[in-house]
Amino acid sequence: MSAGRLAAVAALAALVAGCGWYQRESMAYHGARSTPPLAAPPELTLPPPDPTYRIPALPDTPRAAARPSPAAKTPSPSAAASAAPAGPDITEQREGALRWLAVARPPAAVWPVLRAWAQAQGGEPAVADPVEGVLKTAWRDAGDGRQVQYRLRLEPAGQGSTVYLTAELRRDGRRIAPDPALEARQLQALRQYLARHLH
Repeated sequence: MSAGRLAAVAALAALVAGCGWYQRESMAYHGARSTPPLAAPPELTLPPPDPTYRIPALPDTPRAAARPSPAAKTPSPSAAASAAPAGPDITEQREGALRWLAVARPPAAVWPVLRAWAQAQGGEPAVADPVEGVLKTAWRDAGDGRQVQYRLRLEPAGQGSTVYLTAELRRDGRRIAPDPALEARQLQALRQYLARHLH
């Protein structure tokens, strides 16, 4: 027998032996039965579980936190507009103790609104000079036995205007020291008035 045929016969014999082994292992696998799990000896104490590897519990409704509640609704544009008065850009400026309003409207548009505000403080203004841009309200009771007169000065500032407010105080007919807190409150009140009435 030649060497080539001898090698072929040997390969065939190995193939047949492998198939037989596979069939025996396959039959042993299918006939196997499950065994009970391993149990630790009674004298062996297990270490406590490491919390590092603990999987956190998920909520029942994971999207509940992301869903807005009916009470927390975004206000509509109409509601927001009614809460904040519409009007031009009016900002309060300050340099040291001096405060004033910067209004994004020319003096010709601001003057009639300032005059109406002065009339609302106690009647016809004592001084109303549109050329000089000066308004003085009538004297009125400020509380604590004091009387107050507000003085407004309107000046052009580029495309807009600048409004200054000072308060003169008197008691028993004599002038007394100014009240910066009162002037600051009135300047804020004037700013809100302009925002409501100046368009």
